[in-house]
Amino acid sequence: MAEGKGKYSIIMGAGKVGWNLARELLDKGNEITLIENERNRYLTVEQELEHADVVVASTGSQGLVLSAEQVGRAMRERRGRPVFFIDIAVPRDLDPAINDLEGCYRYDIDDLERDVADSVAGRREEAVRAEAMVCGEADTFRAG
Repeated sequence: MAEGKGKYSIIMGAGKVGWNLARELLDKGNEITLIENERNRYLTVEQELEHADVVVASTGSQGLVLSAEQVGRAMRERRGRPVFFIDIAVPRDLDPAINDLEGCYRYDIDDLERDVADSVAGRREEAVRAEAMVCGEADTFRAG
C-alpha cells in the first residue's frame, strides 16, 4: 500500500470534498482508498489504517465514525509509524481522543481556523513593524 511514490491516504466520505481531494492526491502520486458508504466504513478503515499515512474524514454522518479504540487497535500493527488524521466534517467524524494515542496527530477545522487566525495576526504585527520602518526611513530621507 504505502510502497508507492507518494503517501497512502484513506478518504472517508465520497461527497464533493472527498472526490476533489482524491483527485488532488492521485495527481500528486499518492495512493488512496476512498470509503464512500456506511456499510463498509468500519471494517475497511481498520484494515487499511495499518498502512495509511493520512486519514481524511468528510462524511455526512451525525456522529463519530472512527473511535480512539479502533485506531488504537490498528496502531499496534504500525510499529510506531505516525499517522495524521484530518477531520473536516461538521459535525466531527473523528474521536478527539485519537490525538491522545501515541503516533496519532488529529486536526480538525477548529485547528485550521486557529492556525489561520494566528497567521493573520502575525502578518498584521509584521505590517505595523514594516510601516514604522518605512516611516522612519522616509523621515530620514526628508531630513537629509
